[in-house]
Amino acid sequence: MAEAKIRVRKLDPKKATIVVQVDARELKIRAAIGLWLIKLAARIIGLGVAIEAPRWDYLAPKDGPIFDGLESKEVVYAKNQPEYIPLRTLISAGPDRKAISRWTFTEVQRKAVACGADIFLQMLTFGGPLQPVILAIGSGKESPDWVKVHLLDETLPPDTGK
Repeated sequence: MAEAKIRVRKLDPKKATIVVQVDARELKIRAAIGLWLIKLAARIIGLGVAIEAPRWDYLAPKDGPIFDGLESKEVVYAKNQPEYIPLRTLISAGPDRKAISRWTFTEVQRKAVACGADIFLQMLTFGGPLQPVILAIGSGKESPDWVKVHLLDETLPPDTGK
């Protein structure tokens, strides 16, 4: 008997059904009947079962510039550390030295958020005080001058009109 992982695809409380995916096959099962029926149904179609618990689907840093036109200002953390994913950042000029990074979604993650999934932020404090964090959504197409003034705390040279 082949081994399969079962992933709960959606729970529809109005219809009291659970849609599960067993490899490439989908099964609809009455929620009130429970997981034992999912296991039984999988065995009937010739599969062993390992119920897969829901997991977080981690976001990834964008593979590309944070903002077009500001690549020369980027600082890359973990650039030469193969055990980590390099993180491109822009560091602000202000006293708080904000580090701005850009993260992206897979299509599955975009759909999950559009359907109401939340975004979780996990911070490693190592027992120290919690650092202030700001999450934001943007297109990444903001003008470099806007980014410099509003995010990087820079002052633009005066416009001489020439």
